Amino acid sequence: MKYVKTAWDRTKWPPQKWIEHPDWQMEFIRAISTISVEKKFIFIHTGRTGGNAMHRGVFEKVIPDVVNSVNLEKPVNDVKWKDFFKFTFVRNPWDKMVSAYYLKKYGAWHVPLESLPPDVDFEYFIKNVAWDKEGTPRNYHWIEQQLAIKSVVDGSIWVDFIGKFENIENGWKTVCEKIGINEKLPHTNENRRKLSKPYQEYYNDETRAIVEEKFKRDIEMFGYSFN
Repeated sequence: MKYVKTAWDRTKWPPQKWIEHPDWQMEFIRAISTISVEKKFIFIHTGRTGGNAMHRGVFEKVIPDVVNSVNLEKPVNDVKWKDFFKFTFVRNPWDKMVSAYYLKKYGAWHVPLESLPPDVDFEYFIKNVAWDKEGTPRNYHWIEQQLAIKSVVDGSIWVDFIGKFENIENGWKTVCEKIGINEKLPHTNENRRKLSKPYQEYYNDETRAIVEEKFKRDIEMFGYSFN
């Protein structure tokens, strides 16, 4: 992996153009990664997959040198990508977007809240908020997850382990074994969604199809389905 440092502005990131500018993809990977030189790992944190529990709930507390990769004096380089244990977690896109809706509904959407109706329902969020008119995600938390781990240049996979949110406890055990820690994963950053309501009940045929189209590569790569 060749890293080319560029000016990074999260408010103007165009993921649909990463094929033409693959260095932007590396900038994004670096911005969402956590690294420990002591434990020799790189964690690529995709949004709404339990990453805050890992980073804030465990890594920051028990690993002295852990840091967000974007804060390193030198960028993550070829040597670290080759020699370090690299991992990520992914989530069913339909479930992920319900989680994103509730998180962003309460104050963290990267769009002017004053421009939105006072009570944005889930259908409106999927059809009018999550992506702009050009089809670009308005928030990096809900880009295609495969873009965080798969090179747009040659299709190579950059990580050694892909855990699933749906089986997070077993995935976390694998991570702990690989990096040499023995810590329980806490629950942090929980959203306001009532867990008694399955994510499928938030969708109608139209919104289900929108998410399927936007995340079709994730669905295929990670073996997800609506049910």
